[in-house]
Amino acid sequence: MTVIDAVTDTERTFADRFYLVMEVPSADDRGRILEGKLGFYRTHPHNRFILVADQDRLAVTLHQRVAAGSWASMTPMAPDDALVLDDLGPVCKVAGIYADTHIDPRRRP
Repeated sequence: MTVIDAVTDTERTFADRFYLVMEVPSADDRGRILEGKLGFYRTHPHNRFILVADQDRLAVTLHQRVAAGSWASMTPMAPDDALVLDDLGPVCKVAGIYADTHIDPRRRP
């Protein structure tokens, strides 16, 4: 998932400018592959947020650009923790990222 400019070329499969990217790594993508992707996302000058959501358990990490070339990471863990995007404010709760998935905390067995 990415957040991009409203006016884009719909024939292209990539965006030159994005502001938020979300990565849901598979077990094979963890480690060096994920670190490589995070490094790539950090190099884009307009990108401000990288959200990594685990696909096997309720766990997210937010990487946020805090200064030129500097990034900070936070890991809200509880389902009711708010995901706060800098000056944009709270966007959703951690549980909201997992809505309608097999690990949605609102689902009852």
